[in-house]
Amino acid sequence: MELRCPQSHCDVFNTLAGENSSIGIWPQGLTARRSKLATMKPGPSPRAVIFDMDGTLLDTRKTVPDAIRATVRELTGKTCSYEDVFAVWSAGTVVATLTPLLGRPVTQTDVDAYLRHVDAGLAELNPYPGIRECLEALSARVPVGVFTGASRRVAELSLTATGLLPFITALLGGDEVVQPKPHPEGIVVVSRQLGVDVHEAAYVGDAPGDMLAARTAGALAVAATWGHSYDPTAPAEAAPRHPADLLDLLDRS
Repeated sequence: MELRCPQSHCDVFNTLAGENSSIGIWPQGLTARRSKLATMKPGPSPRAVIFDMDGTLLDTRKTVPDAIRATVRELTGKTCSYEDVFAVWSAGTVVATLTPLLGRPVTQTDVDAYLRHVDAGLAELNPYPGIRECLEALSARVPVGVFTGASRRVAELSLTATGLLPFITALLGGDEVVQPKPHPEGIVVVSRQLGVDVHEAAYVGDAPGDMLAARTAGALAVAATWGHSYDPTAPAEAAPRHPADLLDLLDRS
């Protein structure tokens, strides 16, 4: 069974890391470290918040490339470099990522091999500091969704292993849309699943393609400055320094 490779994303992976530090737990009586948003344009508060996954919720800088490299090594006997992986990772789905690395069409057997390697590395996968507390607090006030370039199966495995899935009301994988990011399709779909118009939603992501997708959809574009693909030159309507600052989105005026 041959799987089709979708069009690549226009954003290119880079390893520019944003400011990353420990965040105190809130609001349960413990010390909370909450700095103001670096930038935030005035406007109505979002009625839903949608997140990217890799580089926004989860620090996958090592686990995903390791799974990809192990898959290529198993299927071809060759070793690809991290640079090779980074050059195609932004393509999103496993099919789009593996196709150029394997040099042939991707089969379901190839995808299954990748999923095995993802599963083997889940123990090393972690949310960014403060993300779990952020999702817990946000989900108590507004519905929370995830639209990721990763496949739904990988997203389910990753969010379950890290304990974040219970906070997510709607989840959409890159293999469930016709057009990948930076096309706005996925953000529009998840907004509808959350019961809001896309103009009433915020989309939080680290990559320039995430911000372009959000702006094109009409959602509030929020840059995850702690993420591994964050680019300060990519236009965004808000740029929180820490996950804790995302609560300030709900108090916009």
